[in-house]
Amino acid sequence: MIKILRKWVRYNAIGLMGLGLQLILLFLLTRFVHLNYFVATLFAVQCALIHNFLWHQRYTWKENVVRSKKESVMRFVRFNSSSGTLAIISNLGFTALLVQIVHLPLVVCNLMAIGICNVANFLFANNFVFQPSNNA
Repeated sequence: MIKILRKWVRYNAIGLMGLGLQLILLFLLTRFVHLNYFVATLFAVQCALIHNFLWHQRYTWKENVVRSKKESVMRFVRFNSSSGTLAIISNLGFTALLVQIVHLPLVVCNLMAIGICNVANFLFANNFVFQPSNNA
């Protein structure tokens, strides 16, 4: 139980860094680059996913080492296709819903969307993405 709690704390610490990156990019892309919030959200989420994956692989699940670049790439594909897909769909869907219907500020809407899927993303990462390599 302590081990999973430690992972949960690490996961959320990295998630907070990724959140900061995502929100900064979202703000900059909409305010200064004048991208549509939908496109800016998609880009910001993907950048945060890459950031989080790299940190999770080296810190949160560091004991589950991969032995090759191919294994790392396959792990990233699993991460992006599970946690990443959930994050992108929820971020785009909930952000758009809250922006257009509730008319809350964009960054607030995006922050709320991130919180909605936090637990599901952790479970995907812990039980699917960062499992020890079969070749270990």
